[in-house]
Amino acid sequence: DIASLMINPIQRLPRYVLFLKELAKCTPESHLDAPNIKLAVKQFEEVAAHVNERLRKHENNSKVLEIQSKLWKVRGSPCLLSPGRRYIMEGKMYKIRSSGVLAEVHVFLFSDILVYATQTVLLPGRYHYRNQFEFYGAKVSDIEARQQTAFIHGSQSAFTISSPNGVRTFVCDSQNQRDVWVNTINELITEKRDKIRSMEIHRKSNSHKSVTIEGSPIMAEAERRIKSLSLRRRSNEENLAGDRAAAV
Repeated sequence: DIASLMINPIQRLPRYVLFLKELAKCTPESHLDAPNIKLAVKQFEEVAAHVNERLRKHENNSKVLEIQSKLWKVRGSPCLLSPGRRYIMEGKMYKIRSSGVLAEVHVFLFSDILVYATQTVLLPGRYHYRNQFEFYGAKVSDIEARQQTAFIHGSQSAFTISSPNGVRTFVCDSQNQRDVWVNTINELITEKRDKIRSMEIHRKSNSHKSVTIEGSPIMAEAERRIKSLSLRRRSNEENLAGDRAAAV
């Protein structure tokens, strides 16, 4: 079919890399083409890695859009597609209602947010969007959750996520499932924090470079030349005006 034909060029890249690697092994170092073959292997590996990365991003965006199409809320649908956002995993959990009763929810984990929703009866396969938690400035704890849910059966498998836009305690089916979620979320929170810190350092570094350039000898010399040209131009204009007056 057409899909198989379209994927052929992408599938050929790894074959070319393997072929060139085998060719490089069979080519003596003294051969005239040996450097070019090694260069071709390196370049094809870079192209293949670039294509794989683009495919991975496309598949990830498709998955995010697929989840977004399954969610709904009273006023419109939530927008989940965001630059750099990656889908991580999802699963069934329980949240504690104000009455103390457990309610089943479906949790979607992305690289920078956690979204939870409830399954709808009238729309099979779709979920009612409830809330989401940003990871910047967030923390997750299973100890705090166990203290808050000590009166509930299965509290040993609970964890609490706290972020600037809310706090929520979830109960998993098992302690192993809880550990997977807690460890993964903690890694994503650290990743988000380090990324923002890196951006702030980069911004401050660029700001410092700008100040350094403005006060550098190069800028001082440029300003001196501009001032000299301005004085010379003014002098020429004055001389030209004097010549015109003398001619009159």
